[in-house]
Amino acid sequence: MKSTKIKSVFRKHIASVLLRMKVDEMLHFITDNNMLILNYHGVGDIADKHYMPPDQFKKHLDYFRRNFNVVPMGELFSVYLDKAKYGIKTIALTFDDGDATCLDIAEMLQGLPATFFVTGLSTSNNRESLYDIPLMTKDELIELSKLPNVKIGCHSMIHWDYMKLPLDFVMRDMKLSKKLIEEVIGKNIYSIAYPFGSYDEEIKDLASECGFLSQLTVDYQCPGDYKDLRILPRHGIPNTTTYESNILQICHAFKKVKS
Repeated sequence: MKSTKIKSVFRKHIASVLLRMKVDEMLHFITDNNMLILNYHGVGDIADKHYMPPDQFKKHLDYFRRNFNVVPMGELFSVYLDKAKYGIKTIALTFDDGDATCLDIAEMLQGLPATFFVTGLSTSNNRESLYDIPLMTKDELIELSKLPNVKIGCHSMIHWDYMKLPLDFVMRDMKLSKKLIEEVIGKNIYSIAYPFGSYDEEIKDLASECGFLSQLTVDYQCPGDYKDLRILPRHGIPNTTTYESNILQICHAFKKVKS
């Protein structure tokens, strides 16, 4: 209870003071790691923890334009594979699940590059749901994939927790979801984001066999992940906190990612 109260005070009061004191700029200099992948979900005026209010999301984007180099996730991954480094703080934006607000999100991006990780459910002509969250339809996915600043990635067929499933099922699911999404958008996809951040070494190997060159999680789960160039972590953006708190957490997250 005490911890919850402290967090609430920080979010509502202290974080805004720290941001006005430019503590975010100080955080930019406490690490020489300049790469960070951000992970969002939905954006909309919907009373659900899945969605970030549009006004707050737009403030995030304004901050990113002023303070960061925003690049496609694939470019950042290529720099990482080359064991190179950016000279300035650089981020890539990713969005999971493929919910029905994705086209609205793309419009708010105003050309900023982003990768949307969608499930095979969005290859349906009907509007399917995931945990009561409405998803994109097939036509909306096609429209999203045609935008020049957007890339599409795989998020399994129906948001499976791969660690709870037999490996042969995981293999079939990866192949099927990749195939269906590629057929709908008419493009090859090379990246996968693990639902629930759930994977192990064997699952990473299966993803490589399926042709996924970039694998994404939230937090590393395997001891060898720090040296495995196939996978990178992301900083998950909570929708239940304030703009100021989120920005400070993002700036601090560079310190937590081993480059």
